[in-house]
Formats: sequence, C-alpha cells, structure tokens
Amino acid sequence: MSAVNSRVNVSIAARARARAHQLRCPLHPGVSSCSSILARRRRRGPQGRSSLLFPFGFSCSASSSSSSDAAEAEETAPAAAETSSGSSSSSSAAGGGGNPSDDAKKIFAAMDLAAKELVESANNSKKVTEAGNGLSTRGMILPDGEIIKKTSERLKDEETSESNEDDEAADKTTSKKKDDDKSDDNTASSSSSSSSSSSSSDDEAKSSSSEAKDTKEKASTNSSSSSSSSSSSSSEKKGESASASEIPQPQTPLPTFETVSTAAFRIRNGIRRTRTSRSEALSELAECNLFLKHEHDLPTGSFKERGARNALLCLTDEQRAKGVTCASAGNHALAVAKHAVDLGITANVVMPTTAPLTKSSRCAQKGANVVLHGETIADAALYAKEHYVEGKGMTYINGFDDPAIIAGAGTVGLELVEDVENLDVIVVPTGGGGLLAGICLAAKTIKPSIRIIAVEAERMPSFSEAMKAGHPVKLKLTGATLADGLAVPCVGPTSLAVAAPLVDECVTVTENDIAIAVLRLMETEHVVQEGAGAVGVAAVLAGVISDIKGKNVAVPLCGGNIDTTVLGRVIDRALVSDERLARFSVVVSDRPGGIARLTRIVADAGASIKEIEHERAWQQEDLYAVEVILTVEVRGGDHLRELRDTFNEIIANNDGTIISWGSYRVE
Repeated sequence: MSAVNSRVNVSIAARARARAHQLRCPLHPGVSSCSSILARRRRRGPQGRSSLLFPFGFSCSASSSSSSDAAEAEETAPAAAETSSGSSSSSSAAGGGGNPSDDAKKIFAAMDLAAKELVESANNSKKVTEAGNGLSTRGMILPDGEIIKKTSERLKDEETSESNEDDEAADKTTSKKKDDDKSDDNTASSSSSSSSSSSSSDDEAKSSSSEAKDTKEKASTNSSSSSSSSSSSSSEKKGESASASEIPQPQTPLPTFETVSTAAFRIRNGIRRTRTSRSEALSELAECNLFLKHEHDLPTGSFKERGARNALLCLTDEQRAKGVTCASAGNHALAVAKHAVDLGITANVVMPTTAPLTKSSRCAQKGANVVLHGETIADAALYAKEHYVEGKGMTYINGFDDPAIIAGAGTVGLELVEDVENLDVIVVPTGGGGLLAGICLAAKTIKPSIRIIAVEAERMPSFSEAMKAGHPVKLKLTGATLADGLAVPCVGPTSLAVAAPLVDECVTVTENDIAIAVLRLMETEHVVQEGAGAVGVAAVLAGVISDIKGKNVAVPLCGGNIDTTVLGRVIDRALVSDERLARFSVVVSDRPGGIARLTRIVADAGASIKEIEHERAWQQEDLYAVEVILTVEVRGGDHLRELRDTFNEIIANNDGTIISWGSYRVE
C-alpha cells in the first residue's frame, strides 16, 4: 500500500510540474514561467527525500532531487517506491498526510490561482510580485527582461541557502543518530528483534552520517582554501591600495579659468576690490618696478576672504543648515567665521596651538566656535574632520585645496593682470598652494608669457619638495618660522595638480629675509605685514629670483595679522640682520670714570646705547677691571664698522680707557 501511495504522490508531483511548464509568462510569450511564477525551494528531508514547497503551503513528496521535468519524475517513480516501502507511516507523512486525490486538487487549484493572479497583475500595471520567502518586488514596475533576471538571481540565492540548509540537516541527522546509537546500546539486551532492527537502522544512519561528514569536510576544505585564497588576494589588493593611498589625490573636477571667472562674479557683492600700488622705495632697492597688491586691506586682514565666501556660497541648503568647519592658523579661520556669520551659517574652527593669539581671539569675536588643537595645521585638520565632519555632519572647508577656495583666490590674479599694465612677473607666497594655483589659472590664461614664481619659507618647502617628487610630500617642521601661515607640511594635491604645469620657478627665503621684508614694508610703505604676507617681498629684496631687473613685478601682500609681541621680536631680529643693532663687549677700568669714558666714545661715534651690562665676577685677569656688554643701535653696517675701528684704535693706544675686547667683539 505504501508503494502505491508513493507512486501516486510522485505522479501528482510530475503532473504538477508539467502543468506549471505549460504556463507561459504573460509579459514574455514563449518563455516558460514555471520559474518566474512559482517561488520554489527544495528542502532535503530524512533519508535523502526532497519536498517541493509551493508558495501556498502544500507539499508533495518526491525522490527526484533536482529535475522539474515530468518525464524524469515518472522514470524515478519505481525507485521512490522502493525507498518508501520500508515504512508506510513515513511515506504517508512525507506525502502530506491526506488523500492523494485531494492533494492533487488542491495543488492544481493553487497553481491555477497563481497563474490567474499573475495575469491580472500583468494586465493592470505590469507590477510583479515574487511570491515566497519574503522576497517581494511589490509595487516595482519592471522593464522587459528584468523579470527573468531577478528570478534567476533569486533562484541562485535559494540554491545557496538550500545547500546551507542541507549541511545543517546533515549535522542534525548525525547528532540524532549518535543519540539513537546510545539508546540502542542500552536497550540491546531487552529484545533481539529490536536489536536487529536498531542495528540495521544504526548501520544506515552511520553510513549516511559518515557520508554527510565526508561531504561536509570536503566542502569545508574547499571553502577554507577558497577563503584563504580570497583573503590573500584581498590582502594583496589592500597592500596596493594602502601604498597608493599614501599619496593624496586631487579633487575632481579641477578648477579652471571659468570657475575663477564665476567666482569673481559670485563674490562681487561681498568682497571689495583691493588696491595695487607701485612702491618707489622698494622698486629702487630691488632694481625693478615693484607693484604691491594690498590684500591686507580686506576686513579680516588677508586674501582668504575671497575663497571662503566663494566656498560658502557654493553650499547647498542642507549643508548650510548643518554648518561648516575648518582648520587654520588664523587667516582662513577668520575669513570663514566672518562670512559664515554674514550668511547665517554656523562655523566651528580648529586652530593649532601655535596660532597667533590675535588671530584666535579675533576669530572668536567674529562669532565662531574656536578650538585649539595640535602643533600643526595637519593636526588641527584631523581633529576637525573627526569631531565635526564625522561626528556632526558638518562640511569641511579646506583652506587651500578646495576647488572653490582655489577659484576664489584666483580672483587676485584677475585683478593684478588688469591693474598692472605689461605685467611680467607675479611673485606668490606659497604654503598649501591654493593662492598659487588660483593665480596661475587666472594670469596664465589671460597672458601666458607672465612668469609665476612660488616663494616658500626655507623651513617648510612643501611645494618645492612636491615638485621634485612629482606628488605631495609630507614634511616635518624643522623649527618655528615667522611665516606661520605658510607652515603647511603637505601641499594640497588639487593645488599641485593645477599649479605644477603653470609655475615657472620655486624659491625659498630664510627667516632673516622674512624679518627684513617686514621691516622694510613698515619703514617704506607704512604697512604692517605678518611673516607669511611678506615672503614675496622678501624674495624680491633678497635677490633669489632670477631675471627681474627692470621688469614689472607684482607681489600680493597676503595678510597683516601679526601679534604685537611677535612684531616686536621680528623688528629686533630684522635690525640685527640689517646690521643696525649690534652687541659687543669690552674690558674697561673698574675705577671711577671708566664706564663714563666708554659711553662718551660711543656717543661721539653717533651710536645709541640700548642696553648695558657689567660682568665683574667672571673677569679673572684683572681685579680692578670689568667687562661691559653693550647693545647699540647704529645706522647700518658701515656705521658699525666705523665704531669697531674707533675701539681698535683706542685699545692699541693703551691709554687705560679701554683695556681690550671682551667675550663679544665686532668683526
């Protein structure tokens, strides 16, 4: 009876598959819709049987493992009958537990209903619903060809999940059979018939368990080898990407002359045009026609306002609502703070701890939230990105490598070319490279013959090193520099990509050169510049730029934000470098009138004593002598040498007024 039931069940399954294959997809005539209409899944049951699950909950047992063809199902019926003859109860359970004819009616009714629903859905709106397993495309209109594509993808996923389920079922069967072995061993002595039945069952279970175990081990081995090879290839790729990621990549698209022109139009109402004037005194010193562009006249004291306003005006409404953040030594932060407040945007700025106090305090006065962090701009930038961009979703505005910043800075070049007739050379202070890139785009497009000279502080030549290497190179600051605004350890990749093909020469200036330039601007132009703003003038006066004699040379004065205390030290250093402040020591008699005669000699020479110090304890040669250290101000190098000659003559006369030179002497 069990064999008959099994044959009937298999026949029902075969007829169901044949009926399904007769249906055609209404959206794609000629294509069998058995796969696209019914979401099928095979689940392996005990003793290797398969259960064909329909989306309506009816199942039909069959021993065929994968074929959906009716002829194959009929051919496998005898084998299924033999497999199921061992136990009528298990066969009955696998067959659905009811009258076979009733099952067949339910199956055909369900399939007819499925086909009817699909036809109606296709005729109405071509909206397709994939039944079963919770994978639904309800409400999605699929174009021609997408149904088959999505269905095939789904079936592949199902096959993967089915194989995983098969492994889990095999594991469960193995553990269950092991438990049966133990119970059978305990009850073996009670009944011989039971024992024989159990032993045969145990043999079958062990056989299937060992087979399942072998299969699983092979699959595990293949999986592990595949995983290891995948992991190794992945690690190799990771290594390649890691090495490539060490070189910063420029942002795309790169800014162009058109973006600079657009920026000039965009910021025209918020940024006033700065003056360009010829310096008579500096032109005479440099032996060229030197024109100065007074960017320090802008409200925040630097050219950074141009790029900051342009970048802020490029933000979307959503970005404006969340706010912006930036990292800067001061000028960019001031510019972002001012124009963000003007435009109603929240600004959080991060400054390195080495930033001038005047800049950090003024930035806070503008209404921005100021945070001091790190020793360099790079440290401040990392903090801003971690805490404000990733933490609060704010937009980070790079001070020199943002395309909008570069475009805004390029408007300086547009004005220079217009202001200076027959302009030959533009000398550009360079740190991160944003101003240089913008001026290159503007000036070289309008007048390709203009020479662009990049000037950097000798202690942080990030652009020069990048030009040599062909890509941005991160440097370490070798010491504090007066040009703190240019102390960028790594030039911007976008700025480098724009400026590298257009810049004509790169030069560096020393700390003394910068200090003297600040002093010259104060004395001749009555202009106070910070170190970074004066490096262009420093390069011109130091003579490090080739072939500028008699040429029309323009230099932007980039910023005038300098601490008062720093300004005092800069002036003193500049006076020393200019040989206008000197320090020396002489040994004089420690008797009454000895120091008076010394000061009279200095006064008669036309020098001014700034400081005087006595050293008695360290003067070991003569108990009645004292070393006097003098700091004097003179007119220059020639005047200082005249004073030296006077002292040499008095010492040679040995009249007792001045005994000898001390620890410090004028060479």
